[in-house]
Amino acid sequence: MSVTFSLMALTAFLFLIPSVVDQATYRYVTALIALMISIGIISMTALHLMDNRTSTFDMGLLGYAVFGFLDIFKFQVLEHGKRPLATETELIVILLLTISLVVFVLAFHFINIKKPVESFKDINPQFVGRFFFFLLPLVIVLAAVFLYFKDLQTNSYFSLIGYFLKAFVLLSLFVFFKTHKRIYLLLSLAVFGLVMTDTSRRAYIAVVLPAIILYVDLIHERLRRMKLNRRMLVLIALMLLFVFLNWMRGEHDFGEGYVEGNRLANTVQYIKTLKSLDTFYNTGYIIEHFPEEFHYYYGETYVSVPVGLIPRAIWESKPVSLGAPLALMQSIGRQEFNQDAWMRINQYSLSPGFVGEAYANFGVAGVIFLSILFGWAAKFIDRRIFYDREHRIDLKQLSYLPIMISFLLLGRGDFYSAMIYSIFMFLFLRLMIWKLKAT
Repeated sequence: MSVTFSLMALTAFLFLIPSVVDQATYRYVTALIALMISIGIISMTALHLMDNRTSTFDMGLLGYAVFGFLDIFKFQVLEHGKRPLATETELIVILLLTISLVVFVLAFHFINIKKPVESFKDINPQFVGRFFFFLLPLVIVLAAVFLYFKDLQTNSYFSLIGYFLKAFVLLSLFVFFKTHKRIYLLLSLAVFGLVMTDTSRRAYIAVVLPAIILYVDLIHERLRRMKLNRRMLVLIALMLLFVFLNWMRGEHDFGEGYVEGNRLANTVQYIKTLKSLDTFYNTGYIIEHFPEEFHYYYGETYVSVPVGLIPRAIWESKPVSLGAPLALMQSIGRQEFNQDAWMRINQYSLSPGFVGEAYANFGVAGVIFLSILFGWAAKFIDRRIFYDREHRIDLKQLSYLPIMISFLLLGRGDFYSAMIYSIFMFLFLRLMIWKLKAT
């Protein structure tokens, strides 16, 4: 609860600042406060990870910290004046982000959800080998198909193969941590190396972060407390993941600071400028143009997930995620999504973030309501799924790890891009776990 009251005090402070200081001072004071909030939340969630207490709530907080408050600092200080927004708009973005965070925290703490009465669901080691023996030929065939037809990896149906293989990577790693048989580790690493050819950075986050959580879970079961060298290993893994994600941008993320043919220089530049953080401006753009110039979506962008697999040939005007239309709005001033127009702007999408997408759908009321729903969902998963951390992560909890990570990804991307990997990995994990238990 101390976190809740601290955030409420900071929110009140942010409301009072404009009445007592000038504009320039306000810019740097808010940037400093945002940086402090971001560092504080990142440090807290890192400590929880080390103590094997990572939760869905932590992932949600981390999304606000990294893609919200750290982005305020980036926009106000590192990027000041490069992409101008009206001062009033900047203030509205900061206040809406802060209000959303506080509402999320309050909803999580005050919504009451009962713990389930369930027994611990662990694997039966004598059946695991038989299950993998029958599953492995399918995995080999799918991995070969996935690699051979690389050009089809952007196809929604073909990408299902990738989701299945990524789920298999997590299941193999989980079995290794449970049985300590290295064959499962080698199998997990081999499939990971073969199928991780995505250009989407979310694909790596959706696999690597659950793997780190599983590793910490193993260490705590064996040692009860992580030693300093183990903690440093986890921190190094997280920093390497951050560097790698920026390295991925180095060849295709054009714009200011990009040097053609020099991936290393681009990576260093992107890290220095925090280029992967870009939701503040996009949220500001949405606030300035909705609903005067563009109409509210009224939930349409959230529906894009369940209808995503319906072919456009069958439903040409089916709902799409917000990232692509937002790129069209900013580039050519068009809201309605058109495949040809999107192709002409090089098929890039923009990141509205959780607050920006909520506002684009329902305005201020949507930000508040969806923040409550966000807090309820985090509480539901933590209370109903990850309710017992005395035992190690079990099969059911394993399947929900990708869903947990999606609460972090919601902070940056649109709802579709944040959830699509997690949902299908969850479904394939549930399928494999069901067959494993039936073996």
